[in-house]
Amino acid sequence: MDVISVMLGVPPEDRDSVRGWADVLLHREAGRAEIPEEGRRGAANLYRYFATKVGERRARAGDDMI
Repeated sequence: MDVISVMLGVPPEDRDSVRGWADVLLHREAGRAEIPEEGRRGAANLYRYFATKVGERRARAGDDMI
């Protein structure tokens, strides 16, 4: 996740949060396919975070993939 975060331009101080949200989003209990509530919260946090970053890049472009 760190390499992806660097490519996307996630600042170092935000990387632990982004990794944590992605981890809970991808976690599944054995034998269960549905996304648990914690995973839904992780997805919502990722969405809000990246929506903000996209808005920032529209105002001031950077050299990252966002």
